[in-house]
Amino acid sequence: MSSARSSPDIVHLNVGGTIYTTSRATLVRGGESLLGHMFSGLHHTAQDEHGRFFIDRDGQIFRYILNFLRTSKLVLPKNFDEWDQLKEEVDFYQIQPLAKAVDELLEFQKHKQEEEEDTIKLDVVYYLDVIEHNQLKTSGKYVHIVGDIEVLKTLPLQLDEFNQLSELQEQALLTDYHPQKSDNGYTWHLGKNHAEIQYLNYLTRAELNTVLSKHGCNLINSAVSYTNATDTSNNDTLVIADKWEIKEKNLNLLRESCWARRALPPGRTIGFIDWTPPN
Repeated sequence: MSSARSSPDIVHLNVGGTIYTTSRATLVRGGESLLGHMFSGLHHTAQDEHGRFFIDRDGQIFRYILNFLRTSKLVLPKNFDEWDQLKEEVDFYQIQPLAKAVDELLEFQKHKQEEEEDTIKLDVVYYLDVIEHNQLKTSGKYVHIVGDIEVLKTLPLQLDEFNQLSELQEQALLTDYHPQKSDNGYTWHLGKNHAEIQYLNYLTRAELNTVLSKHGCNLINSAVSYTNATDTSNNDTLVIADKWEIKEKNLNLLRESCWARRALPPGRTIGFIDWTPPN
């Protein structure tokens, strides 16, 4: 039987039971590595019964290490998920260029995953209804707003309405019964973290729409309806209802503006229409 070491340039390996054939030049290409020392000719290396050099390590992972020594490129399958095992083997063989390539690829994968998570998050969409009631005979005007509480909290509300939203959120954790009305105002919890604030008379539809549009929100629908005076209401009423689409990135801008406004010293205010996204 011919020896597995018949050619000094060809090396037959048994890595954890997986057989490889390569050249001695490839194995010592890792510089000051364990493989480089093993096959430099200065050290004794164990052999199996067929004369193949035996390394008691992960034979499947070794294919990526050997291919790196051949090409100086770390190429892994698309859905590779054995990162811990790969790092363990790279640390064992002490191939510094490969260790650097693994770290760089791991960093790239981390950033890619974060970008994908951000993309998914940015795809989250909220909706806000802004409903303005105009009482034509008395020139009265008030606004109802309906939407996710996280959206409502970013709008230029007065402290009373803001606190009512927070209180209703806490109460909603204690009961499955909805809707619930605030004891201190015309704010309703509608369930699923949605709320309605009624009879806002310090905000107009135009002011809210300006705030929303300046922060990149999208007006997707607007409707007008008219109600004649009745026995219970002596007012003809014109109702204008706008539906806004608010993506996560727009909500984040609204939050930043909201926090900036709330952080102002007492006595200083910003006009609602002057709200602009931070630079």
